[in-house]
Amino acid sequence: MARNEPQESGPPGIVVAYRPHPGCAQALHEVCAGIEEEGMHFRAVELEAADAAGLAHQAALCSQLLVGVGIDEGELCVQLAALPADAPLERLTVGSDESGCQRHVGHNAARLVKVMPLKGYGYGDGEETDVLQPGEARAEQVRQHEDKNADAAVTHGGTTNDAEVSQA
Repeated sequence: MARNEPQESGPPGIVVAYRPHPGCAQALHEVCAGIEEEGMHFRAVELEAADAAGLAHQAALCSQLLVGVGIDEGELCVQLAALPADAPLERLTVGSDESGCQRHVGHNAARLVKVMPLKGYGYGDGEETDVLQPGEARAEQVRQHEDKNADAAVTHGGTTNDAEVSQA
């Protein structure tokens, strides 16, 4: 399926690509349930690729939302169309009985579209924890940069725009 092929009718959605294998139906069900729980639409398609990363990349290229999920035996990947095919945003190795992990992948795919923090999985007792918080991460980068500049100015006898440091 190429990116310029016509999309199926209906609202834009995340494309979930899979290669049939034992446990595929369960994994597909859980991933799609995770996407739906986040309020997003999806479309499942059977594709051929070398691995889950390849499936996810093809899916992202086919999606109007530019986000895809790949499901292969023992592996799940979430991918953005802009990333290289061999560098998925998220790659998880799972067993066929790990429905929580499979659903987690669906959640994160939908959260990418909604520009929400991604959730981490496996931080003890199945607890999910926000691991990507763009606003907080950027604020911390700015604080570190300001601290570094203030320290450099004081060390070299200069001043900074920071009132507390300038008065030192």
